[in-house]
Amino acid sequence: EDCEGEYCNEITTEFEVDTKTLTFTDEYVCPIYEAEEKGVECFVGPWLDADESPLDDCQDDAFEYNFCKNRKTKSGRPFVRCCSFVYLNYAMDDSCLFVGIEEGTC
Repeated sequence: EDCEGEYCNEITTEFEVDTKTLTFTDEYVCPIYEAEEKGVECFVGPWLDADESPLDDCQDDAFEYNFCKNRKTKSGRPFVRCCSFVYLNYAMDDSCLFVGIEEGTC
């Protein structure tokens, strides 16, 4: 079945079915768990004046130099690499962005 609308990539909240009893178990079809690995600590940001509360995104209240110091994504996956980008924005001002990524390369 084709998906239409803006919620096509929603994670299902359906439960597994026990093949013997054909009843629902308490296990999700797509379980999401926070990883136990600590992950690499990365600076994430910087936060702009328009951001209401960057501390909401900082893990363990680790906020320094206008950046969060996080080890995992919001969904709990550990960072394996820290990336930084320098670029010119639309007003031709220099800008930077620091992120942690859970897989791949910068």
